[in-house]
Amino acid sequence: MRAVVVSYGRRIGGVQSHVELLLRKLSQKGVLERGVFLPDLSFLQKGLLVARAGFHLPRARKLAIEAKMAMAQDLLRKLEGHFLVHAHDPFTARASVAEGRFPVVATVHAPAHREFLQDYGDRGLAGWVRELEARAYGRAKRVIAVSEELVRYLVEEMGIPREKVRHIPNAVEREELLEAMAPFREAPLVRALRREREEGGRPVLFPRRLVAKTGVHLALEALPLLPKTYTFWVAGDGPFRPEVERRARRLGVEGRLRLLGSQPRGMVLALMEAAWAVGVPSVPEGGVVEATSMAAQEAMALGTPVVASDLGGLRELIRHGENGLLHPPGDPEELARALLALEEEGLRERLREEGMRLMEGRAEAWVQGVLEVYEEAWRD
Repeated sequence: MRAVVVSYGRRIGGVQSHVELLLRKLSQKGVLERGVFLPDLSFLQKGLLVARAGFHLPRARKLAIEAKMAMAQDLLRKLEGHFLVHAHDPFTARASVAEGRFPVVATVHAPAHREFLQDYGDRGLAGWVRELEARAYGRAKRVIAVSEELVRYLVEEMGIPREKVRHIPNAVEREELLEAMAPFREAPLVRALRREREEGGRPVLFPRRLVAKTGVHLALEALPLLPKTYTFWVAGDGPFRPEVERRARRLGVEGRLRLLGSQPRGMVLALMEAAWAVGVPSVPEGGVVEATSMAAQEAMALGTPVVASDLGGLRELIRHGENGLLHPPGDPEELARALLALEEEGLRERLREEGMRLMEGRAEAWVQGVLEVYEEAWRD
C-alpha cells in the first residue's frame, strides 16, 4: 500500500507542520507515494474570480475553493496505480471522494465551516462549507480527528458514524524541529531575544496568528500585571493586529510588546527555544476551540515551559503543574500568575523535563496510529 498525501496549500501554521512531519515519517516507512500542497491561485486568477463574483468577497472565496478542488481532482485523475489518498482539509477530501478511484482518509484539524463564519461573517459561505464537510467526511473510508472535541464535532454535528472516526492527537519530533530551526539560531531576531534573557529579561513568546480565537489581544492585559522585566513577543499576523496595537497603547505597554509579524517556521522554533516561556492563550470563539496545539508541543519538545488556556486539546495535552501550566481562557490575572509561577526554579525544571519526556517517541506512536487507519481504510 502506498499513500498520496494532499493538502489545500502551504500556510505557516500547525496544519502545515503536521503534514510536513507526516510526509517525513511516511517516507521513512516506505509508504509515501507523493505529497501534494496545491499551489496558490495567481494574482490574476484571483482578480478574475473577484470580478466574476461581482466583487462580493465571500462569493469570490467560494469560486476560488471550487477552482482548487478542480485542481486537486485533476491531479488525482492523472494518477496511475492503486493508492490511498490522505486529505487534510474538507476541500481536497471532497475532491478525493468525488474522484472515486481511491480509498480516502481525511484528517480534521478544525471545524472548517465555523472558522469560515468567524473569518468572513457570511452564513451562506459557511453553510456551503458545512455541506462540503459533511459530504467529504461522510464518504471517506476513515476520518482522523486530532482532538476529542473534534471527535464530538464529527459524530454529533456532522453525523459521521463513530466507528469511522479515529482520535489521533497531533505530534512533533524533536529531531525534525532542530533541523528546521538550525539555519535561524543565530538570526538577529533570535540573538536579540537571547540577549534579553541573558540580561535577566523574561521574554514570553506567543506563536499565534492575530485572530479572535488565539486570544493574544486578551493576553496582553496580563502584561501590566507583570514586572517590567517581562516582554511579550508575538510571532504571527492577522486582522486583529490593529486591536492588539490599540490595547498596547491603552495599557501603556507598547514598549514591552514585540510584534514580529509572520515568520518562517524555523525562525519561530528558534525563538521558542530561546524564550523564557511560550504562551498559548486561546479562547473559544464562534464554536472554534483549540485542538491539540502544535505550538505547545513544539515548545515542550524544545524544553521551553508552556502556559496555555485550559480548554480543548490543550487540556488533553497538558497536565497542570506536571508538564505545563493551564489558566482559565481569557483571564489575564491568572495568566500573569501562571507566568510568575515559573520563577520557581524547581517547578520550571520539572515542567521542562516532563514536557520533553512526553514528546519523546510521540511522533513514532502517532505515525503508527495513522498507518493502522490506512490499513483499515484499505481493507474496507
